[in-house]
Amino acid sequence: MNELTTLGILEHRTGLIEEWDPLPHADLILANASLPFIPRARFTSVWERIKHALLPDGILAVDLFGSDDTWASDLGTYLTRKEVDELLDTLEVIELNERNEEGRAFDGIKHWHTFTVIARRPA
Repeated sequence: MNELTTLGILEHRTGLIEEWDPLPHADLILANASLPFIPRARFTSVWERIKHALLPDGILAVDLFGSDDTWASDLGTYLTRKEVDELLDTLEVIELNERNEEGRAFDGIKHWHTFTVIARRPA
């Protein structure tokens, strides 16, 4: 077992994040390539729970998918730059990188439209 888990520093869960309520408070929330797969109808409530779970001065590191992504559909949440900016309006943005280009995927070439975000909850 991982030493961090043994010490109670790290909590790991597997399942649908939209079903976790409430989320545990955390100094770091990391969500790589998972949040875009939340149905749009449930995304706002999940995002609010994530922000609420983040402790003051806590760091949020997430990948979001953009509306121009090849995979964009009604099955997930694919955002415009304006929507991403609105999601981050109460956070201190440390880094926000937008990728909107052709690139490799598991099954070949696709158009990637992603937002990689690192933000801090103000104290």
